[in-house]
Amino acid sequence: MAPFLGRWDTLAADFLRTPWESLPRDPYRLARFGLLGLQPATWVSRRFQGEKARGLFAGLAAHAIAPTSGFATSAIALVFALAAHENGWPVPRGGSQAISDALASLLREHGGTIRTDSEVKRLDELPPARAYIFDTSPSALARIAGLGSAYHRYRYGASAFKIDYALSGPVPWTAPEARRAGTVHIGPTATAIDTALRAAVDGRDPSTPFLITAQPTLTDPSRAPEGRHVFWVYGHVPAGWEGDATDVIERQLERFAPGFRDLVLARAVAGPPELAARNANYVGGDIACGAFAGLQTLIRPKLARVPYATAHPAVFLCSSATPPGPGVHGMSGHHAAKAVWRRLRAAS
Repeated sequence: MAPFLGRWDTLAADFLRTPWESLPRDPYRLARFGLLGLQPATWVSRRFQGEKARGLFAGLAAHAIAPTSGFATSAIALVFALAAHENGWPVPRGGSQAISDALASLLREHGGTIRTDSEVKRLDELPPARAYIFDTSPSALARIAGLGSAYHRYRYGASAFKIDYALSGPVPWTAPEARRAGTVHIGPTATAIDTALRAAVDGRDPSTPFLITAQPTLTDPSRAPEGRHVFWVYGHVPAGWEGDATDVIERQLERFAPGFRDLVLARAVAGPPELAARNANYVGGDIACGAFAGLQTLIRPKLARVPYATAHPAVFLCSSATPPGPGVHGMSGHHAAKAVWRRLRAAS
């Protein structure tokens, strides 16, 4: 971590850029990061002497929704760790919807309109335009735009199983530090985390899931009535899994927060079918819109100089299936917009 501390802004800009757009701001440090980040998290974690540090690193790498022994999983862990060191992991006041509302407001200010509850099945259902930018999965784009097998090699990953809770009080973690944390990972060990993720990827039912939890009302009390709390958790299950992981998730929570179930006022459960129905980009419940495995970790959605462009000159892709991948950064859309601008300028 030490070589990268204090340089988050520069590194983040280099992480989120597209290689064909410009040279990196700090090529030496980016190369040094790459040599470390391309390694599996299990390799890098051997540098740590204690199991606590290994577990922490594995939990960060697990955000890739792939076994921590996989290619480039150290990069995911390092990015999350550096962000936490420099700025923490902020949450939007009022909930994630606040981000969508702000973006929608900006679009309307510029004369745009938003139409919902209207599924687009074919490109000719849309009004004439010089460019069409799709925030969809690659497979959906191919179907809508008639691109055939353009993305037939693209693969989707394991699913999430998410539960949202309304609680009568704060989560009674046995660890005092967890009572103050906005995000809590439950492994508890590096080996257990890798085993849980591997089970999901290999198509096996969850038994002891790795959990990612969030306690947003600790920093944003506006999300719940006074004295009450909202809390969410998700574990990993096979793609398209139709089982119910509520009990195994809550048993894992009870291990580290005895009495948790007594605080539950209400819960909303969403397995792979519900997640996919809620957001068509979550194919099979894959909230990353694409597996982090093999070369697809670095090359999304396929090998191309401009990954946002397609075989159709007016059709572009801007979802998290494109670089720099999933996350609350908006850079896929930013880069896709630049690709559109370059195409239109070249045609004029």
